[in-house]
Amino acid sequence: MLWPDRAEDQARASLRQAIYELRGHLGSEAFALSDDRIALAPGSLTSDISEAEAAADRGDHGGLYEALGGMDTLVLGGLDGISDELDDWLRTERPNLAARIAGLGRAAAERIFPSDAGMARALCDHALRFDPFDERSLRLALQIDAALGDQAQLHRRYLAFEQRLGCEIQAAPAAETRRLFERLRSPSGGGDRLIEVPGGHAPHAATMQPHPRPEPATRRLRIGWPVLAAGFGLILLLAGAYAVFLHQRVRPTSIPTVAVVPFTTLSGSNQYIATGIADEVQDRLAHQPGVQVLGRFTAHQFRAGSDLLADARRVNATYVLDGTVQADGPRLRVIVGLTRVSDGVLVWSNRFDQGTDDLFKVQSSIAAAVAARFGGGARRPAAHGVSPLPAVYDHYLAARVLMRDRRAVSLAAADRALRQVIAAQPDYAPAHALLAEVLLLEAEHPVSYGTLPFASTRREAREEAELAARLDPQLGEAQAALGLLTYSNAASLPFYRRAVELDPQRADFHRWFGQSLMATGHIEEALDEFRRAVAIDPLWGLSYEHLIVALDRANRGAEVAPLVRRFLALSNDERARVQLLFTDATVGNRLADSLRYAQRFVELAPGDRQAKFRYASELAALGAIDVASKVIDRNDWIGRAVLANRSQDLVSGIRAHADSFWDVGSGFWGVDDYLVAHGQGPVLLEVFDRRFDGVGHFRPGELLDPFETAALVVAMRQAGRLAQADELRARLARQVRVENATRLKPEIILLDRTVLNALDGDRAGAFNGLETLSRIAPQMLLGTPWRPLAEIAAFHTLAGDPRLTAIDERLRAALNRERRKLGWAPLR
Repeated sequence: MLWPDRAEDQARASLRQAIYELRGHLGSEAFALSDDRIALAPGSLTSDISEAEAAADRGDHGGLYEALGGMDTLVLGGLDGISDELDDWLRTERPNLAARIAGLGRAAAERIFPSDAGMARALCDHALRFDPFDERSLRLALQIDAALGDQAQLHRRYLAFEQRLGCEIQAAPAAETRRLFERLRSPSGGGDRLIEVPGGHAPHAATMQPHPRPEPATRRLRIGWPVLAAGFGLILLLAGAYAVFLHQRVRPTSIPTVAVVPFTTLSGSNQYIATGIADEVQDRLAHQPGVQVLGRFTAHQFRAGSDLLADARRVNATYVLDGTVQADGPRLRVIVGLTRVSDGVLVWSNRFDQGTDDLFKVQSSIAAAVAARFGGGARRPAAHGVSPLPAVYDHYLAARVLMRDRRAVSLAAADRALRQVIAAQPDYAPAHALLAEVLLLEAEHPVSYGTLPFASTRREAREEAELAARLDPQLGEAQAALGLLTYSNAASLPFYRRAVELDPQRADFHRWFGQSLMATGHIEEALDEFRRAVAIDPLWGLSYEHLIVALDRANRGAEVAPLVRRFLALSNDERARVQLLFTDATVGNRLADSLRYAQRFVELAPGDRQAKFRYASELAALGAIDVASKVIDRNDWIGRAVLANRSQDLVSGIRAHADSFWDVGSGFWGVDDYLVAHGQGPVLLEVFDRRFDGVGHFRPGELLDPFETAALVVAMRQAGRLAQADELRARLARQVRVENATRLKPEIILLDRTVLNALDGDRAGAFNGLETLSRIAPQMLLGTPWRPLAEIAAFHTLAGDPRLTAIDERLRAALNRERRKLGWAPLR
């Protein structure tokens, strides 16, 4: 099997040599030998499958999920092509092992559904990843989707399965599966939480006959030539397992993952052109069948030179595509190479000589040629409207590169480049879409990077995004730009959903989609999107940040630390590392650590608006108001007014920015509470009325912030607008009822309920909640900036009660504990 071209004696000698070398690496105790048999000693070697089985046996569903997530669907990968006999053996053994792995996920999902539907669905997804034609796993997954109320996913899952079954094996789902789908998709079926445990007699669509029973992993093997194939298979598996161990368990995947790294510019070339060509090749390759592409942000983190393959191994890339670009007058020479990561072999290389006006053609040719190497054919992606004009295409490529820098100066340069493209070619949709995104990143918003007036900038961005969508309705970038107009809320959802459908390998699209899902309370779906973003772009720290925030909110904080450790082990970007550590400290309510990381980030990015905002916020939360006032960005007019206690300046600013207050002001710096506490509730209602046509139009479809909502309710009651106040209070009450039925973090539910109790005049309930929170999660009540609880609108009716004073003192003590960690004097 392994040495088919050698005589039996030579094959035996080769086997003895292989065993000798393996014993040198693994130790002689790893094998049990007799005259004609060889076997693995029990417990001598572990595998990813054995780790998954052990987790399943322990009932460790989280561990099983992680184990399955770390395994590739091509079981025993990297062993193909050694001999025809071994290939035949792999074709038989792989389906057995894949079904065995899938069965672990399915069985665990059956055990925990419906008590933990979210984890059950995740395990089912893994089961279907390994055995995509197993209708038992599909039926269970459909029931979970229905129980979660996710009709959209239920339909997507069934239709995708039906299409795959028809295309690949010309079959249709079983009648039992079709009946289940029809029942679950009906209005009465959506809430059905009963499990229909599939029987063992269910047909398996992939083979139309039962799989052979897998043999034990420690089976004994006879060395004699008639059974040498099986024996050699075990030895090769041992060698493969050891090689995997040496290479940090990086395993080739059934669908190869290609990292397209920035091309190198040679004399006479523009680096933006070289990088832009690589970007566009990546985009085209992402639309080719049979290829997965590593995210652009991660690929750009790879270091040139001898570490390139090591970087690729760290993120489980199987191939690296790199190249050089050289311009010589009107001619452009691009030389590209495809290197296999496992052994560093250059498996393909080619040279493309074109005129500089043929950049578009060069990129498409490279992508098609690479895809063809993996059997994907030379299919090109659907054209995005018109092709770009060669004279300005380099400006578009440069803008894409500049946009990723996320600094005001780089965004301004991208803005200028895109306007040049549009002036020369006004019907080129990608330029309009990208300009819309750049404008929103340049706007004066707490989560953006520039200082352009928000309202007028967003109006211009809307015009650009809508024009891009009209020019090319199938352009994912245009749909994402439309979603970004409202950043991430309920209005963004349909646009982001469409963007990830059109461009499923864009990590930023998945992340933005996840943020919108979070804002609307779809936390399990949000987790899925954040995980996809991390998988696509494993070195983009921003996706990890959103994922760990979502995990904390979903009361799955135990999963945060492994994610943080993973990113710190992978990333060499200090800014990204510090930013993630800041987020980790924030969700862990470690104020002193949050401040240290925020301060370090300002040192690394001294001109960054977000860095200043975070640092000033942490200082203010710790009671260092004077220092925060000096750190805060000069364009942050709300923060400056609140910190300086200048209520009239704040009112003037709010009225001047009335059209954008609910986008850039409310919810930051405790401004809503500040207005009510300083007798400016009418100003809050004034800008409310200018923006919203009644309470029903206030953040529709979104989760309400309890403090923002309470400030509005109190202001409305003080103004005699009792019906509106009751309507808004009722929305918060409905939210609390929904939260009580979820697995949301208990402290979040308790905070919302405590605010509601205070609004309802339930003093006992309010004080019980405040007492508990002040002991188990005091940071949730401290506020930014720190202030007594009586100055928070939700609790203003509790002022003067000695119990509130005692709780304030407990919060002050918690704050002083954090200050002591920094060497600061306590607050009095």
